[in-house]
Amino acid sequence: MNAVAALRVADPPLDDRRPSRPRQPDMFSNEPAEELGDLLPRAPRPPIAGFATVSDTPATSIPIGADTASYGMARRVLRMGRWPAAAAVRPEEFLNAFAFDYPRARRAQPLEPFVAMVPAPWDATRRLLHIGIRALDAPRGVRPALNLTFVIDTSASMFAADRLPIIIEGIRALIPQLSQRDRLSIVTYSPGTRTLLDQMRGDRRVFIEAALDELRPGVAEPAGNGIDAAYAAAGRALDPAALNRVILVTDGDFNLGAASPQALEARVKAQRERGIRLSTITVGLDSSANTTMRALAHAGGGVNAFAADAAGFQQLVNEDIDRGRAVVAQAVRLEVEFNIDRVQEYRLIGFTSRRLSQADFEADRLGAGEIPAGRAITALFELAAPVTGFRSYSTRAMMASTDYATLRIRHTPPDGGSSRMIQRVVVERDWRPSLTAASAETRFAVSVGGFALMLAQAESINWPYGAIEEIAAQGIGEDPDGRRADFLTVVHAAGELQVLRPRPNAAPPIR
Repeated sequence: MNAVAALRVADPPLDDRRPSRPRQPDMFSNEPAEELGDLLPRAPRPPIAGFATVSDTPATSIPIGADTASYGMARRVLRMGRWPAAAAVRPEEFLNAFAFDYPRARRAQPLEPFVAMVPAPWDATRRLLHIGIRALDAPRGVRPALNLTFVIDTSASMFAADRLPIIIEGIRALIPQLSQRDRLSIVTYSPGTRTLLDQMRGDRRVFIEAALDELRPGVAEPAGNGIDAAYAAAGRALDPAALNRVILVTDGDFNLGAASPQALEARVKAQRERGIRLSTITVGLDSSANTTMRALAHAGGGVNAFAADAAGFQQLVNEDIDRGRAVVAQAVRLEVEFNIDRVQEYRLIGFTSRRLSQADFEADRLGAGEIPAGRAITALFELAAPVTGFRSYSTRAMMASTDYATLRIRHTPPDGGSSRMIQRVVVERDWRPSLTAASAETRFAVSVGGFALMLAQAESINWPYGAIEEIAAQGIGEDPDGRRADFLTVVHAAGELQVLRPRPNAAPPIR
């Protein structure tokens, strides 16, 4: 049995027992849903393809995030022998799914930038700018007390084996980690809203197990009611010294009821300001409401992720809890300003819906973007040099003609106060003439970003999956959690699928 086949066997079986209602279109499928009979329209092409000209847009700004749902879902779908829909591929979430070992931050500053430039493997006339941000290492210490509330969708669509059952098993696996100091609440919605556990001590395992046994699917209920009930439970145990977390889990069959998405986001944001963070976890592949899940997670100062099985669910919850420990910077955002003498046009690989205005970049107001001690963030740009001659560079910050760009990292200290800025100039010495001359971290980041672009069918990209796998293999490094090795099998699965069910080449560039 080859590695890809082994991984497919390891996935939890999909339960064919579904509610009688028609299944919702799967956003990761380019095929018709069986019950609907007619061909469903493909998801719209993502606007990932565009390049910006430096003369028109010399700088771009983004908030730092940690969402990983897009990679988790694409990974699962490829293992099932299907292509993810191009519109559902978000390259920044592919990069977020992996840890990167960038140079450690110095004690004088909480964040350390890393920069490298290499030839784009799909177009030797272009360069890739690899940016990494590494947070200062800090002693882990004892985990603070945990005030954890799950709000769980128990609608009929959650009946399948890859939905409610993996949530139950995932929470059950977390029980041994809880202690007398911790408080656990479980709220369900559909049918009705029920609070199965209310501030239960973490060491009362019999009661927690009994509550898990009560989790059964029913009929649809507005999710907003469940979220409000979850915040009420979390608020009763609110402790400024504790990690106060609400985690919303659903399959994407998301019923907002009479509430508008904006109103629900405003309520979530208000709770974040009280000190209660919200993250979202998607299960199953009927993720039509993934946009809503991401928006709620961003409003709540948390992340949006995807769980394919119980072990993955447990890991995501642990990572969410861990993000609240030893935070070294918050409200982190990145701005890159290019020198028109050296760069004619560029595209940021990913972050399509998360660009910031200049005013938002400069503002001191808090938002998502916490970076815990020792963690790293990655971004990739594709650059094109001017065709002829030099042109004058006139933006708010003059740079020498030998500089490619200036990156600025603005952040707020963990205890609040005015924002601070770290600056790094991208110069010729950051250039590596080939990927083999670059670090393992750069090789792996480029392979992940290029793989996402291929799946998104972005413009000007045609990099064979076999070549991606080869470069990724050169960047595995120590790989303590095995995720990089697992990525190789995902790329290999895409390569096999390209032989069996080929997709068209990427679209040509549009100017």
